[in-house]
Amino acid sequence: MNLESILNLNTINELSEILEDEFPELLILFKESSKSNIEQLKIAHAKNSIDDLHKYAHLLKGSSGNLGLTGIYNLMGDIETRLEDKNADVSSLIAELDPIYDATLKALLANNILLE
Repeated sequence: MNLESILNLNTINELSEILEDEFPELLILFKESSKSNIEQLKIAHAKNSIDDLHKYAHLLKGSSGNLGLTGIYNLMGDIETRLEDKNADVSSLIAELDPIYDATLKALLANNILLE
């Protein structure tokens, strides 16, 4: 995974300029809420609850897209697209979530966008 596939630095820089001191707080809020949403997504997957899978994929897609976190955004979009077929298996996409999420946090830290 390269940086461009994980983060949209243009979006992040624009938001950082607009929101100033509030931007880091927004990232911390995303980090906290996304853990719960990811857990709920995995539970929905284990229960084969298509509606809940769609709900949590959509929540994660929206919040990550707004923040320029393109890796998570694109993955959630892929999950939503695949869920259009009610019989589709999203297991391989769910398996990609933790590595992409971890890579996103590492990239935010490495680029001094998120401070622990």
